[in-house]
Amino acid sequence: MTAPTPAPDEPVHLPVVEERLHVGRETVSTGALRVDVKPQQRLQTLDLDATHDDVEIERVAVNREVDAPRAPWQDGDVLVVPVYEETLVLRKQLVLKEELRLHRRRHTRHWQQDVVLLHDTVNLQRRAADGSWAPAPGPVGAGPPDDGPQTGSPDGTTAVSPEP
Repeated sequence: MTAPTPAPDEPVHLPVVEERLHVGRETVSTGALRVDVKPQQRLQTLDLDATHDDVEIERVAVNREVDAPRAPWQDGDVLVVPVYEETLVLRKQLVLKEELRLHRRRHTRHWQQDVVLLHDTVNLQRRAADGSWAPAPGPVGAGPPDDGPQTGSPDGTTAVSPEP
């Protein structure tokens, strides 16, 4: 069957079809990240040298008359502290009763003590689009040095999902 042919003086009507494209964005969650941080304790030994000074007091009897008191003085590595006494004679006389000689001796001894240090362990898990959880690579330095890979349990984990 053929379409009727319009007469030459009749207008021809053709339907016009137009396509339009609408472009937009849609946020789709591709997964989530779960971070589990747990405080841990580890025992570490402090190993150091401790220095302390001992003071030995040597009492030296002098019993010598002096004209005026003298301030303490240093004799080599010895601090000399004079001790005076006034005595009553027919006249008042200042007598050096004794000197305290303080000898300082320095001693160093090796000292160790175990102390408890705190550190955090981090377990990262990424949720895939299908809802399953898989280990995610963690940041460098997430745990204490030389402790190997860090893992944790799902207790108290925090799920972080991307914002739309």
